[in-house]
Amino acid sequence: MTEGIPFLGFVVHPRKRRLKQRKGHHFARRLRQLLTEYRAGNLQLSQVNAAVQGWANHARYGNTVGLRKAVLSRTLLGKGGERRC
Repeated sequence: MTEGIPFLGFVVHPRKRRLKQRKGHHFARRLRQLLTEYRAGNLQLSQVNAAVQGWANHARYGNTVGLRKAVLSRTLLGKGGERRC
């Protein structure tokens, strides 16, 4: 079995679980949208934080350390545009 079995947004292999590529791209787009709404004052930081933590905890079940670092390190959180990690 070299292709793995798709299950709940992951591709499950005998020794590893990988997040589907489209799920990573989808969350990156969603995060950009959430941050745009936050900067415009339509969302509170706690709402953005809840969405990020939910995705990170879901993605944590796969081999996604690099993906989580890549997606979250490009994030600009401040309303004034300052970078925060």
